[in-house]
Amino acid sequence: MSPLHLSIGESATVTAINTQEELRSRLNSLGLNRGSELTIESTSLFKGTYCIRLNNSNVLAIRRDELAMIEVAI
Repeated sequence: MSPLHLSIGESATVTAINTQEELRSRLNSLGLNRGSELTIESTSLFKGTYCIRLNNSNVLAIRRDELAMIEVAI
């Protein structure tokens, strides 16, 4: 399931990051890894950017197309 299907405030666990190694490496360095808890905090007006919280601590802004490459399980 994609995190794009989560509502604001809803959490899920990251099961896969299906992207190129360069972006996966960058996301890993920011704390987004398999097994991380991801919570949707907010979205931009037209949902082009999402604000996500990782493991109840780090908050990241991530583009919609990058978020779509992540798989989560509730």
